Amino acid sequence: MLYRVLLPLIALLAISGVAVAADAATDMGNERADDIVSLSGVMGISIQVKQQAEAAFSEVATDIYKESAENSAQKRRLLMSLSDWSQPALAERFQQVLNTYSDDEQRALLALLQDPLMAQARHAEEVALSEQNTQVYQDYLTRLERYPPGRTRAQRVDKLAKAMQMERWITKANEAVSKGSTVALSGSVNGAVTGAAVANKAGGKVGRAVRYFLFYAYRRISNPEMDQLARLWSEPLMQRWLNDAFKALPGEVSAAPTDSEY
Repeated sequence: MLYRVLLPLIALLAISGVAVAADAATDMGNERADDIVSLSGVMGISIQVKQQAEAAFSEVATDIYKESAENSAQKRRLLMSLSDWSQPALAERFQQVLNTYSDDEQRALLALLQDPLMAQARHAEEVALSEQNTQVYQDYLTRLERYPPGRTRAQRVDKLAKAMQMERWITKANEAVSKGSTVALSGSVNGAVTGAAVANKAGGKVGRAVRYFLFYAYRRISNPEMDQLARLWSEPLMQRWLNDAFKALPGEVSAAPTDSEY
């Protein structure tokens, strides 16, 4: 610190000012990146992976006492093998992606995500998620099966689902859990069975589940609003972000897991 004392006062003030400004710009950029990650929903895949792993393992645990020491150890190994999918790990990956975007691109992307209609849609999705295990939600799905919505409404939901890329991300989560089961639990019955359970449960059903969820979540959102939402999600910059974030997802699961953030 002595060299700073020897600097002329004006130079010291200038250097301090630049440092403060740089720190402020970095903090602002990080906060903007956090908002983009949060509002675009890409972090949801971390929760999806963890929930899928826990649910699939619970269904096929071989011991009648599912909380046995052996099953608990196998479940821990499975979750540890998926540590690259934890929220801190994914946050770092997404931050690196956004670091390749200019400030103007980040601001433009955040503006799309902060559109009032996008906020309304996010609230509708949050409510729908909280009601997925209720009888009201199940009754609505039953009605969808018996009385399919009109063609134009169905086309709007399909267009929105495609723009949001939900099926692609959920499928990726299922694949991660299936591979993780095979790698982490190799040599055990639970490993093969859990992986197969995830694959069989997901096979051919992800697209329908996404469509039904959107029908329910957006049931009070008008057709013109649905069209606008599809346009927002289809913006080239938005699609670039979704594609870049998807490419940043982990590839292979860890064969030798370490301590997990899960």
